[in-house]
Amino acid sequence: MRIKIILVDDHPLVREGINSMLQLNEQIEVVARYAGTSELLNGLKKCTVDLILLDLQLKEGNSDGVIPVIKEQYPLVKIVILSSNDNIHNIKLLLNKGVDGYLLKDTEQKELIRAIKDVCDEEKEKPIVSVEVANQLKKLAYKDHLFFNSAQHLTPREKEVLQLIAQELTSQEIGERLHLSQRTVESYRLMLMQKLDVKNMVGMVKKAIMLGLVKQ
Repeated sequence: MRIKIILVDDHPLVREGINSMLQLNEQIEVVARYAGTSELLNGLKKCTVDLILLDLQLKEGNSDGVIPVIKEQYPLVKIVILSSNDNIHNIKLLLNKGVDGYLLKDTEQKELIRAIKDVCDEEKEKPIVSVEVANQLKKLAYKDHLFFNSAQHLTPREKEVLQLIAQELTSQEIGERLHLSQRTVESYRLMLMQKLDVKNMVGMVKKAIMLGLVKQ
């Protein structure tokens, strides 16, 4: 039985190139090609597919918002991201959202086809990722392991401040909530950035969510 695929990419040349490459494999059938997620959602109502090969960065914006929608409405459909974005923290967030695979756009043809087949093989462990991504995930996991098992555990107060930062409260609002001075809250912000090894507040919140340190 052939694996039925929908291909989503907003660059026509890339879309057609991937389509031509996949069609050479007799076990794969590209049933539809779209430039955006609106077309994708409409297309899913009209045809049955096994897998969606989804570009992450589209002209209409990032496609990650459509992932939970598809997973809820079409739980049997596999989603594989095919992107040039190799930011490992973003990749891990997407894997946590339930994508079944993450491949980089410099993936070779053989690896792409093998990954598609592995994702659709119920006996294979999920998710399926590029070799480079797998190596980055291992390094990140080791780093996270060191973080959680070092003397740098977050204190209860640091966790409180981190949770309120994630809720987008200002330093003044956090200070009023926890009966701390604004200067003290700013010190906590800097300490949290150092402990989580990030450069800004956005990165800190993303990493805190990824590590399960805050509730969404």
